[in-house]
Amino acid sequence: MEERNDEILQRRASKLTVGHIKIPFPDDLELGWMKDFTYLPDLTIGNLKDYATRGHSQKAFDEGMNLQRANHVHNVEVNNISECINYCFMRGKVVPQTRVSESPYDVWVCVSTSTLQVLTGECKCVAGYGETCKHVFALLHFVEQQVSLGLNKTCT
Repeated sequence: MEERNDEILQRRASKLTVGHIKIPFPDDLELGWMKDFTYLPDLTIGNLKDYATRGHSQKAFDEGMNLQRANHVHNVEVNNISECINYCFMRGKVVPQTRVSESPYDVWVCVSTSTLQVLTGECKCVAGYGETCKHVFALLHFVEQQVSLGLNKTCT
């Protein structure tokens, strides 16, 4: 069991390393979380499909869309981490698909703000450390919907 935990910790550390940049874990960021959707990156359905393709997770992509459409995503926040890093975190709570009376899963994703490529994500569900569970995609679909509605733009 301890070997498995070490493996998970190593995998978690490696997926937030880009070149020579080590991005902090979202749990380590106490400040900077905003509920203001104007800070969401301009994610498109194409960005989500690309992430699904890279993770061989078309099924999770589809199931995540269904979860989002059923209003299972709540408390979404964004954190731009630092002006020096072109990545942001988004996190939220996703209600389980069939056990709606249970506590929601904590979900986060990390996205490049320059390329809009989804770097990685994580969920507290059993499959969540694999980066591409349906709850991660539910959060991504939620963000994409807010962007498509123009809610990440300020009025001028």
